[in-house]
Amino acid sequence: MDTTEKRIVSDIESVLLSPAGGYTKGTDVYALYVRTMIWFER
Repeated sequence: MDTTEKRIVSDIESVLLSPAGGYTKGTDVYALYVRTMIWFER
């Protein structure tokens, strides 16, 4: 069983990007979206 950090990060990303996870992969270097940040500040 591969328990390296790279594998764990890959598994988490797969879950988040699945239809059930509801996320889409961004292309920003910092992976932060201004609209999302503003929404959370409310």
